Amino acid sequence: MGMTFKTIQEARQVVSFYAMANKKKLKTKKSDTKRIRYECYDGCPFTLLISKDGKSATFKVKTLKPKHTCGDSFVNPLATYHTLAVYFKDEVQNNPKYPIKDMRGILEKKFKLNVSRSKLKRAKTMALDKLEGSFKDDYNRLEAYGQELRQSNPGTDVVINISKDALEQGIRRFLRIYICFKALKDGWKSLRPIIGLDGTFLKGKCKGQLLVAVGQDSMNHFYPIAWAVVEKENTGTWTWFIQLLRISLELKNGEIVTFMSDMQKGLLDAVANVVPEAHHRFCVRHIESNWCKKWRSGEEKKLMWWCAWSTYEEEFKDTLKVLGKVDEDSASDLLHFPVIKWCRAYFDTQCKNLMVDNNFTESFNSWILEARQKPIIKMLEEIRVKVMKILVKNEKMGRKWQNDISPTAMKLYNDY
Repeated sequence: MGMTFKTIQEARQVVSFYAMANKKKLKTKKSDTKRIRYECYDGCPFTLLISKDGKSATFKVKTLKPKHTCGDSFVNPLATYHTLAVYFKDEVQNNPKYPIKDMRGILEKKFKLNVSRSKLKRAKTMALDKLEGSFKDDYNRLEAYGQELRQSNPGTDVVINISKDALEQGIRRFLRIYICFKALKDGWKSLRPIIGLDGTFLKGKCKGQLLVAVGQDSMNHFYPIAWAVVEKENTGTWTWFIQLLRISLELKNGEIVTFMSDMQKGLLDAVANVVPEAHHRFCVRHIESNWCKKWRSGEEKKLMWWCAWSTYEEEFKDTLKVLGKVDEDSASDLLHFPVIKWCRAYFDTQCKNLMVDNNFTESFNSWILEARQKPIIKMLEEIRVKVMKILVKNEKMGRKWQNDISPTAMKLYNDY
């Protein structure tokens, strides 16, 4: 008694949830814009009247006989697809591929409720339609979100680009956003100067690409540095991203840094143009995927990796000769990829990192897989929170070290 609601629609929604949760088959006796009355089936004394409150603009419970004498019902007319859309909204928006069978399973387990597949499909469609509106709303709030990041994290770089073509037509249309937090900038400067670059698809209603720059700490954990949402992955977007990264990390012409990436042409051109003096390694897994289109035998793959892992020039040449004995053309094709980009024997000694693949960057992309399905602000916030939590976790691990050198580095030293 006395419970109030903002609107009659909110009141209907709450009563529907009550009927589902208590497994009661309520029926609407009277309904209009000012009042709504519910009764129970089978002569049950339950009665509920909600009507407009004369003293305010709200709707209030005026009559309530809460006692039920009826049994549980497994079919509920108040479990409409509108109600189910609200109930499953978060699950569907977090995972647009949320299975119908899982929705049915939850309703049967929690409420002993049997709902048709067609009704659940309509509910899921309605939830996804609301999600699309959420995608648009997030883009409208993106500039305010960027300003909030700058104010709450002084020194953070947030750059948002608007489409010039759309602006000429009087329309503000989002194009790109770049984010690099001050704490991540400062932290990277104490790490080995290697940066993995990679791009991955967004999976929500609005398509695009997420570009990321990731470092590696002394425990070989990935260390996120910066990320950006762009319209597609090409020379223009990679150039824009690396130019901003150069400013954020004070890379100048790149003489202090080593980049690791696949061999995407737009990315290679961008690194060469923006930071011409930077060292640039190619991910051997990407080389393997290209080289193995022609050379597929297990022996050849094994020798290719041994070539990449060679730590001095003579070892590389000896392994290459062995590969040539297996198939001379395969060894010749492997040399089409510049060896200074993928073989340890030719790496620069400035970086002090012998990685030949870009797995640490791809691990970051897999780590944020669920976030990539969400509207843009929710995605960016989830990435920010996940990064914040993993940094705290790694810091706690660091405080347990016995000395100032990481256990991973000490293990490597003792092995050598």
